[in-house]
Amino acid sequence: MVAGGAPERCCGRLRGMKPVALVRGFLLSLALFAACDDDWRPVADAGGTPPAGDGRASDAARGDLGPLPLDLPSGGAGHARVDETLGAGQVRAGRVTDAAQLLSGVKVRGRVGDYRLYNARVAFIVQDGRRSDGIGTYGGQVVDAVRLGQAGEQARSLLGEMIFGVGTQTVRPTSVGVIADGSDGKAAVVRVIGEPVAVPVFASFALGKLPPCAIVMDYVLEPESDALEIRWRVINRHRTTNITTTAILGVLAGDGADFFMEGVGFDTSSTFPGRYVGMIARSVGYALVPSEGQVTPLVVVSGTWLMSNGEWSIPAAGESVRRYRLVVSDGTPDAVLRGVRSVLGQPPLAELSGRVLSGTTPVAEARVHLTTVESPPKYVTGGRTDAKGDYRVAVGPGTYRVTAVADGRAPSVDREVRVETSGGSADLSVGESSRVTFTVSDVAGADLPAKVIAMPNTKPRAFPASFGERAFPAGAAQVAFYLGGTGELALPPGEYRLTASRGFEYELDEREVTAASGAPQAVAFRLTRSVDTRGYMSGDFHVHAMWSPDSSDLYELKVSALAAEGVELPVCTEHEYVGDYGPTIAKLGLQRFVRGVVGEEITSFVYGHFNPFPIEADPSLPNRGALVWYELTPPAVFAEVRRRWPQAVLQVNHPRAPAMAYFTYVGYDPLTGQTRLQAEWSTAFDAVEVFNGSGWRANRERTVADWFSLLERGLRVTATGNSDSHNAFSAEVGYPRNYVKLSTDEPAAVSLEELARSVKAQRVAVSGGIFVTAEAEGKGLGELVRAEGGKVKLAIKVQAPRWVPAEALEVIVGGVTAKRIELGAATQDPSNPVVRYQGTVELEVTRDTWVVVVATGTGTLDPVVRGGEPFGLTNPIYVDADGNGSFTPSKSFP
Repeated sequence: MVAGGAPERCCGRLRGMKPVALVRGFLLSLALFAACDDDWRPVADAGGTPPAGDGRASDAARGDLGPLPLDLPSGGAGHARVDETLGAGQVRAGRVTDAAQLLSGVKVRGRVGDYRLYNARVAFIVQDGRRSDGIGTYGGQVVDAVRLGQAGEQARSLLGEMIFGVGTQTVRPTSVGVIADGSDGKAAVVRVIGEPVAVPVFASFALGKLPPCAIVMDYVLEPESDALEIRWRVINRHRTTNITTTAILGVLAGDGADFFMEGVGFDTSSTFPGRYVGMIARSVGYALVPSEGQVTPLVVVSGTWLMSNGEWSIPAAGESVRRYRLVVSDGTPDAVLRGVRSVLGQPPLAELSGRVLSGTTPVAEARVHLTTVESPPKYVTGGRTDAKGDYRVAVGPGTYRVTAVADGRAPSVDREVRVETSGGSADLSVGESSRVTFTVSDVAGADLPAKVIAMPNTKPRAFPASFGERAFPAGAAQVAFYLGGTGELALPPGEYRLTASRGFEYELDEREVTAASGAPQAVAFRLTRSVDTRGYMSGDFHVHAMWSPDSSDLYELKVSALAAEGVELPVCTEHEYVGDYGPTIAKLGLQRFVRGVVGEEITSFVYGHFNPFPIEADPSLPNRGALVWYELTPPAVFAEVRRRWPQAVLQVNHPRAPAMAYFTYVGYDPLTGQTRLQAEWSTAFDAVEVFNGSGWRANRERTVADWFSLLERGLRVTATGNSDSHNAFSAEVGYPRNYVKLSTDEPAAVSLEELARSVKAQRVAVSGGIFVTAEAEGKGLGELVRAEGGKVKLAIKVQAPRWVPAEALEVIVGGVTAKRIELGAATQDPSNPVVRYQGTVELEVTRDTWVVVVATGTGTLDPVVRGGEPFGLTNPIYVDADGNGSFTPSKSFP
């Protein structure tokens, strides 16, 4: 995010949040809920038809309706075998009794006791009434979905979370069971019956009493269908008036599946009403399609889409039904669009077909994208070539612009192609491919985790966001995270500068390479550790991966990036989930380099985000024991963190982002120390994320000023700098990072209790490429030094690898720059040019105060950190000028 010039990353998709007016309209629709009585009212039979001829309608009109039973079959366990292979025309539904009957995937949420619906083509898991992980934790939802008959990655469920609701409510199941097991050759049906319950995250957008209605969800799978039908019924218990509100869909992104909508493709910053919402990964695609109306995104934030499906009126003493279909397809826009047209009953379209070639050689796995030829163009569809290089996409008659993209090759030249009602054809030509193999080692010749960047001499083509193609930072052709053995880069032939790096403690190794088709070119990199950080270990205290809905980074990718970037103590801070990198670190054999720290990001959509760490997960609870912040004020959230994890560090994240930022929300004024919302203001936190993926100059007038204001008022809060990385390639982990003073330099030997104590005690230096340490009379960061005769001698050391610019040093006393030293050849250690400054600065003080040392450089950290500002600073050393043995702040809070 951008806040006052500071590019705070915050929570990924906040950029796509819809206008305030739209959200206000959503809230207004929620206000239409009526107060209802507490008795169950007339119901429908299993077929969805309300009972007729019982004489009760006139009673309802008079408001004299008495209690009626909820006369619906609730179902049972269903078919005894849900692990048999089915043939054409068969379908089954039954309770899962063995883990082998569940579906495979990266983070599948099905459990023994849930229900499986499947035919010969697709399979789904519907939760029992148990509590579960996610935002809608009440159960009764479809959680996993796969195409059957697939192998490897193609067989994995990558479905995210889907929440069906009316206004801010979903269903809390009172029963879940099979009412048709499919053994008769007809559709299989799993039924969920329950009562409305507020989805806490959605409820934070509005106030109001929940309507007392019955909710029935039928999950229906036909024998030859690729789509699960979801019938969402609301039975009104109100005597005389309708409930008129908004049909709501909440959709969270899956594990590597990106949101997709017609007309805009993967460019979800341009969302508008559409017939469906899609999620597409390389291996599988999904589409959620309403049977009537469109879906309109209301709020797009943190990988969570909150959408309206239009107004929904439920008649007095009656019911209403909405139907949706969840399509499962191959992982291409074309496959998703074909599935959507099928469930909407639309006739097949014409086809554009062709072959993608490199010279005369067919190219498999190439992506073919179609857009309109108008300006600006609209995304139409996309396909992928098979092993023979052939592609086929369904489109209506018209003229299209067609582009082929293949990994490691120059893309095709755009072609304008005319498709008639009978179809059309277009062959496309992409460039040749070359390979560069590499190794990375330390000076002793041992393999060393590292990042390798291939920068072409000719800038590669940038594709529209609608294509959904991966883009590497700063125009790089490829980025690889190396963990050992022989690495490989697939590149279009050409001239490249290859850079091997390992964070801010190592020098770079760069090579000019001419990549050509044919035999691979081999490069051996050797990295030298030049910055002395003994006694300190590096940590990034704000990192997201696959359990955050706005991050598609699987744990193996994220841990590989952390090791390659030299981050030793990463804190796993998933949104609303207690994640742990530890098992993945062990699986990859990286314990020598990385120690995972368990944390979470408490993700209030109202008043800010907060990280407690280190904490312990509780696998017996939803989301592994993530703190439930709903209906709590910030002071109450802080108190709950202290109760559950008394030793943990509590960090305020991105406090000045435009939204979901604590200091912005309470209206903290750094000049006066006052807040606009005093009842929601608390200083019971330990750290403030002063730098969120950004540097000193970008934050000097905002979050740095806030931090200085807190220090002036005696609040010993630690400044931290973190990446808030949601994507390891585009938001580099470890920029900036925190160097914590500890008693060991071995990640595996770190005591988490000592880590927490050191962070709370402000024994932390923040580094954006420059490592600054300071002490006064033997006292270090966070400690108190006595000013003898009103003077303090400050010993300062500034280090940076040769590739990092460092031009200025500031000594800040009580928020004001007391000394400024230009860094250059005159201050550099001639025997060790990595030491940019080492010396003593004498300060005169007249009152108790604090001292922070900052070093900055011009330019950027490209290509290692795209656009990263070089900087480094210390947390404060406190000065006792009056000799009373303590620090007396000059200001106080109102």
